[in-house]
Amino acid sequence: MLDFYQTVQAQNLSLGGIRPLVTTVGGGVTPLNQEILQKELGNDIIIGIGGAIQGHPMGTTVGAQTAMTAVQATANGISLQTAAESCEGLKTAFQLWNQ
Repeated sequence: MLDFYQTVQAQNLSLGGIRPLVTTVGGGVTPLNQEILQKELGNDIIIGIGGAIQGHPMGTTVGAQTAMTAVQATANGISLQTAAESCEGLKTAFQLWNQ
């Protein structure tokens, strides 16, 4: 976990005339575990939820809608469990990724 934080910190260092990078996180990210990333890194990040969108059992469109629902809920301080009450795709994500 230390490498994770060191990488994020390095991305935000001043590099002379080069502006800081936007932190991007991907690889194994689902609509469920993105919540911890947003809470740890803030909302000004890029979250790569590719495989979880493509692999959603209700289809790619629902996968994308589910990812956005999760990101928006977290940004607005709404728990994913509460958001899942009105989002069938998120309910399915909880069943699929067992969280």
